[in-house]
Amino acid sequence: MSVSTGAKTRLRVHLAIIDGDVAPVVARYGAHIGCRPGCSECCHQSFRVSELEGALLREGPGGGRAGRAGGDRGPLGGVRGRSW
Repeated sequence: MSVSTGAKTRLRVHLAIIDGDVAPVVARYGAHIGCRPGCSECCHQSFRVSELEGALLREGPGGGRAGRAGGDRGPLGGVRGRSW
């Protein structure tokens, strides 16, 4: 089953709204919640990913456009510098 471009675009808009709301929290508390050696609580949680989310994750930041590669892998990595 393929995922429509319109659905991915709507999800990118939704993620941008969430990123905007989370950015002030990360700016204020990022030093306390950053991923680092010895920290693993967030990385070992189970969660489901929808087909739409999976398609977007496969494309990566920038939606298949040239963008950031590598970098942070934890929960803050999704906020810092993401351009969905």
